Amino acid sequence: MALLPSTTAAVGVDAGITGLLTLDHPIPGLTDDQGKIDNPRHERRDRHRLAAAQRVLAREAAGSRNRDKARRKVARVRARIVDRRRDLLHQLSTRLVRENQTIVIEDLAVANMVRNHKVARAIQDASWSVRHLAQPPFGTGSRNCPARAGRGLLRRSRRRATSMPAPLGHFGMTIVHVIPKGGAVR
Repeated sequence: MALLPSTTAAVGVDAGITGLLTLDHPIPGLTDDQGKIDNPRHERRDRHRLAAAQRVLAREAAGSRNRDKARRKVARVRARIVDRRRDLLHQLSTRLVRENQTIVIEDLAVANMVRNHKVARAIQDASWSVRHLAQPPFGTGSRNCPARAGRGLLRRSRRRATSMPAPLGHFGMTIVHVIPKGGAVR
Protein backbone atom coordinates (compact mmCIF):
# COMPACT_ATOMS: atom_id res chain seq x y z
CA MET A 1 0.00 0.00 0.00
CA ALA A 2 1.45 3.35 -0.99
CA LEU A 3 1.76 6.33 1.33
CA LEU A 4 -1.70 7.85 1.76
CA PRO A 5 -2.55 11.53 2.27
CA SER A 6 -2.92 12.58 5.89
CA THR A 7 -6.37 12.72 7.47
CA THR A 8 -7.76 13.59 10.90
CA ALA A 9 -10.04 10.54 11.27
CA ALA A 10 -9.34 7.94 13.94
CA VAL A 11 -11.09 4.74 14.95
CA GLY A 12 -11.11 2.41 17.96
CA VAL A 13 -11.57 -1.30 17.20
CA ASP A 14 -12.89 -3.94 19.62
CA ALA A 15 -12.87 -7.65 18.72
CA GLY A 16 -15.98 -9.68 19.47
CA ILE A 17 -17.67 -13.01 18.92
CA THR A 18 -21.23 -12.06 17.96
CA GLY A 19 -19.97 -9.01 16.11
CA LEU A 20 -16.64 -9.56 14.36
CA LEU A 21 -15.51 -6.01 15.14
CA THR A 22 -17.08 -3.11 16.97
CA LEU A 23 -15.84 0.35 16.03
CA ASP A 24 -16.08 3.38 18.31
CA HIS A 25 -18.26 5.11 15.72
CA PRO A 26 -20.36 3.84 12.80
CA ILE A 27 -18.89 4.00 9.30
CA PRO A 28 -21.52 4.15 6.53
CA GLY A 29 -21.44 1.12 4.25
CA LEU A 30 -19.20 -0.84 6.63
CA THR A 31 -20.99 -1.06 9.99
CA ASP A 32 -24.51 -0.92 11.36
CA ASP A 33 -25.85 2.03 13.39
CA GLN A 34 -23.95 0.94 16.53
CA GLY A 35 -20.63 0.51 14.72
CA LYS A 36 -20.74 -3.31 14.64
CA ILE A 37 -19.51 -5.51 11.80
CA ASP A 38 -21.31 -8.86 11.78
CA ASN A 39 -19.34 -12.07 12.25
CA PRO A 40 -19.95 -14.27 9.19
CA ARG A 41 -18.86 -17.42 11.12
CA HIS A 42 -17.14 -19.09 8.21
CA GLU A 43 -16.23 -22.27 10.10
CA ARG A 44 -19.78 -22.77 11.38
CA ARG A 45 -21.14 -22.47 7.85
CA ASP A 46 -18.88 -25.28 6.57
CA ARG A 47 -18.75 -27.39 9.75
CA HIS A 48 -20.98 -30.18 8.37
CA ARG A 49 -19.06 -30.37 5.09
CA LEU A 50 -15.76 -30.55 6.99
CA ALA A 51 -17.07 -33.23 9.39
CA ALA A 52 -18.35 -35.37 6.51
CA ALA A 53 -15.03 -35.11 4.66
CA GLN A 54 -13.12 -36.01 7.83
CA ARG A 55 -15.34 -39.07 8.42
CA VAL A 56 -14.64 -40.29 4.89
CA LEU A 57 -10.92 -39.73 5.47
CA ALA A 58 -11.01 -41.70 8.73
CA ARG A 59 -12.60 -44.72 7.02
CA GLU A 60 -10.06 -44.98 4.19
CA ALA A 61 -7.12 -47.37 4.43
CA ALA A 62 -3.74 -45.83 5.13
CA GLY A 63 -1.61 -45.35 2.02
CA SER A 64 -4.49 -45.87 -0.43
CA ARG A 65 -5.28 -43.67 -3.38
CA ASN A 66 -8.79 -43.03 -2.00
CA ARG A 67 -7.32 -41.85 1.31
CA ASP A 68 -5.16 -39.37 -0.58
CA LYS A 69 -8.26 -38.07 -2.41
CA ALA A 70 -10.14 -37.77 0.88
CA ARG A 71 -7.19 -35.95 2.48
CA ARG A 72 -7.19 -33.44 -0.37
CA LYS A 73 -10.94 -32.91 0.02
CA VAL A 74 -10.52 -32.10 3.74
CA ALA A 75 -7.69 -29.72 2.83
CA ARG A 76 -9.91 -27.98 0.24
CA VAL A 77 -12.73 -27.44 2.76
CA ARG A 78 -10.28 -26.01 5.31
CA ALA A 79 -8.63 -23.83 2.66
CA ARG A 80 -12.01 -22.45 1.66
CA ILE A 81 -12.74 -21.43 5.25
CA VAL A 82 -9.31 -19.81 5.62
CA ASP A 83 -9.58 -18.00 2.28
CA ARG A 84 -12.98 -16.51 3.11
CA ARG A 85 -11.74 -15.33 6.53
CA ARG A 86 -8.59 -13.82 5.06
CA ASP A 87 -10.50 -12.08 2.27
CA LEU A 88 -12.97 -10.47 4.69
CA LEU A 89 -10.20 -9.32 7.06
CA HIS A 90 -8.20 -7.94 4.14
CA GLN A 91 -11.19 -5.92 2.89
CA LEU A 92 -11.95 -4.57 6.38
CA SER A 93 -8.36 -3.68 7.21
CA THR A 94 -7.82 -2.00 3.83
CA ARG A 95 -10.85 0.20 4.36
CA LEU A 96 -9.91 1.08 7.95
CA VAL A 97 -6.33 1.97 6.98
CA ARG A 98 -7.41 4.07 3.99
CA GLU A 99 -10.06 6.06 5.87
CA ASN A 100 -8.37 6.61 9.26
CA GLN A 101 -5.11 8.25 10.31
CA THR A 102 -5.00 6.41 13.65
CA ILE A 103 -6.30 2.94 14.47
CA VAL A 104 -6.60 1.81 18.10
CA ILE A 105 -6.88 -1.96 18.64
CA GLU A 106 -6.98 -4.25 21.66
CA ASP A 107 -3.92 -6.20 22.74
CA LEU A 108 -5.57 -9.58 23.33
CA ALA A 109 -4.07 -12.66 24.96
CA VAL A 110 -5.70 -14.97 22.41
CA ALA A 111 -3.64 -18.03 23.36
CA ASN A 112 -4.87 -17.76 26.94
CA MET A 113 -8.49 -17.13 25.91
CA VAL A 114 -8.60 -20.18 23.64
CA ARG A 115 -7.87 -22.41 26.64
CA ASN A 116 -11.49 -21.87 27.71
CA HIS A 117 -13.25 -24.71 25.89
CA LYS A 118 -16.62 -22.93 25.99
CA VAL A 119 -15.51 -20.06 23.74
CA ALA A 120 -12.45 -21.48 21.99
CA ARG A 121 -14.21 -22.44 18.76
CA ALA A 122 -16.03 -19.09 18.56
CA ILE A 123 -12.79 -17.15 19.13
CA GLN A 124 -10.99 -19.13 16.46
CA ASP A 125 -13.92 -18.76 14.05
CA ALA A 126 -13.82 -14.99 14.62
CA SER A 127 -10.09 -15.22 13.74
CA TRP A 128 -8.86 -13.11 16.63
CA SER A 129 -5.35 -14.52 16.39
CA VAL A 130 -5.13 -13.35 12.76
CA ARG A 131 -5.83 -9.80 13.92
CA HIS A 132 -2.86 -9.93 16.31
CA LEU A 133 -0.30 -7.22 15.66
CA ALA A 134 2.42 -9.51 14.34
CA GLN A 135 0.19 -10.88 11.59
CA PRO A 136 -2.20 -9.51 8.94
CA PRO A 137 -4.34 -7.51 8.61
CA PHE A 138 -2.48 -4.88 10.67
CA GLY A 139 0.94 -6.50 11.05
CA THR A 140 4.19 -5.16 9.66
CA GLY A 141 4.34 -7.93 7.07
CA SER A 142 0.88 -7.09 5.77
CA ARG A 143 0.17 -5.09 2.64
CA ASN A 144 -2.29 -3.12 4.78
CA CYS A 145 0.29 -2.21 7.40
CA PRO A 146 -0.63 1.26 8.72
CA ALA A 147 3.05 2.27 8.84
CA ARG A 148 3.45 1.62 5.12
CA ALA A 149 0.42 3.78 4.41
CA GLY A 150 1.58 6.65 6.64
CA ARG A 151 -0.88 5.81 9.41
CA GLY A 152 -0.57 5.23 13.15
CA LEU A 153 -1.52 2.10 15.05
CA LEU A 154 -2.07 2.13 18.81
CA ARG A 155 -2.41 -1.01 20.89
CA ARG A 156 -4.74 -0.77 23.87
CA SER A 157 -3.50 -2.53 27.00
CA ARG A 158 -5.37 -5.75 27.75
CA ARG A 159 -5.45 -4.80 31.40
CA ARG A 160 -7.57 -1.76 30.64
CA ALA A 161 -9.73 -3.35 27.95
CA THR A 162 -13.49 -3.35 28.45
CA SER A 163 -16.38 -4.40 26.29
CA MET A 164 -16.36 -1.05 24.46
CA PRO A 165 -13.73 0.27 22.04
CA ALA A 166 -11.07 2.55 23.44
CA PRO A 167 -11.87 6.24 23.35
CA LEU A 168 -9.04 7.94 21.54
CA GLY A 169 -6.53 9.58 23.82
CA HIS A 170 -7.39 7.14 26.62
CA PHE A 171 -4.48 6.18 28.87
CA GLY A 172 -3.17 2.64 28.68
CA MET A 173 -2.21 2.89 25.01
CA THR A 174 1.05 1.64 23.55
CA ILE A 175 2.28 3.28 20.37
CA VAL A 176 3.04 0.62 17.81
CA HIS A 177 3.81 2.67 14.70
CA VAL A 178 4.86 6.31 14.94
CA ILE A 179 4.59 8.18 11.68
CA PRO A 180 6.62 11.40 11.30
CA LYS A 181 4.72 14.49 10.22
CA GLY A 182 6.12 14.20 6.67
CA GLY A 183 4.82 10.64 6.43
CA ALA A 184 8.18 8.97 5.78
CA VAL A 185 8.22 5.32 6.73
CA ARG A 186 11.39 3.86 8.21
